[in-house]
Amino acid sequence: TAWARLAPFLAFLFLVALYIATLHPSVAGGDSGELTAAALTGGVPHPSGYPLFALLARFFAALPLGHSPAWRVNLLSAVSTAAAGGLVCAVVLSWTRNAVAGLLAAALFGTNPLVWSHATGAEVFGLNAMFVALAFHLWSRVERTLSRRDICALFFASGLAMCNHHTFVFVGAPLALRSLWVARPLS
Repeated sequence: TAWARLAPFLAFLFLVALYIATLHPSVAGGDSGELTAAALTGGVPHPSGYPLFALLARFFAALPLGHSPAWRVNLLSAVSTAAAGGLVCAVVLSWTRNAVAGLLAAALFGTNPLVWSHATGAEVFGLNAMFVALAFHLWSRVERTLSRRDICALFFASGLAMCNHHTFVFVGAPLALRSLWVARPLS
C-alpha cells in the first residue's frame, strides 16, 4: 500500500527533525573535535582516517546552512543516522509487511540514547549505522529476488562502508557471502 511505502520516509523525517532539534550547536565530545577539524582543514583524522566520513563532512561543512561549520558537520551525523532509521523501517517492513512494526523499529533504534548521542555530534557511527542498515536492506532484497543488480549494489555499498569504518567487515562479509551463496544458481 502507499502507506507502507511512505513509512521509511516518514521514519527518516521524524528522526532527522528530532536530531536537528537536539543537534550540538558546536563541537561535541569524543572524537567530534578531531573529525570536525579534519573536515574543515582537509586533514586526516586518526587511523583509519575514515576517508568517506571526512569527504562527506567536508561537503557538509561547506553547505550554506546553520550558524557554524561545526553544526554543519554535526548535521552529517544527524542525516546519516536518520537515514539508518528509515532503512531499519524498510528492512522490518520487508520482513513483516507491517508498516507499524517498521516505524516502531525505527523509533526504538533512533531514540536509543547511544544512537541519539552519536546522531547529534560529529561521529562516524551514524554513517556506519546507515551502511549496516543499507546492507541488510539490500541483502533482504537479494534473498527475495536473487537480482544481480541488488548483489552488485550490496557489494558497492559494502565497499563504501569499508571506507567509513573498518568494523563494517563483520556485517558486510557475511551478507556478501550469503548473497553469493543464494545467487549461485544464477551463474
